[in-house]
Amino acid sequence: MIAWERMPSLIRSARIAWGIPELRPFILQWAAWKLLRFIISVPLAVLSIPLVAFSLLASALQWISETLIDPLWSPTRAITRKMRANIAACRSAIPPDEIRRRALGESTTILAKNDGAGE
Repeated sequence: MIAWERMPSLIRSARIAWGIPELRPFILQWAAWKLLRFIISVPLAVLSIPLVAFSLLASALQWISETLIDPLWSPTRAITRKMRANIAACRSAIPPDEIRRRALGESTTILAKNDGAGE
C-alpha cells in the first residue's frame, strides 16, 4: 500500500486518538516527526536535483570522450609521440667533435685542474 493511500486512515486514527488525553503526546510526537521529515527531505530533494543532473552530464561527457573523441585523437597522439621518439633517437648524445676525436684516436680525457684541495 502506498503512503498517501494510508494517510487518510492514519489521520482518521489520529483524530480519534486525539480525544484520549493520554495519547496526545504521542500524536504530537508523531506529527512533529512527520513534519520534520518533510522539512528535511524537501530541501534535500531540491538540492540533489542539480547534483544528479551534473553527475549525469559528467557521465555523458565522459562517454562521449571515450567513445567518440579518443578514437579520433589517439592515433594522432601516438604518431606524434613516435615521431618525437624517433627524432630524439636520431639526435646523437655525443657531440660531433667528440665523435671525430674518438674516430681519429685523439685523446678524449680532460685533465682535471688542481683546485688546491690536496695541498
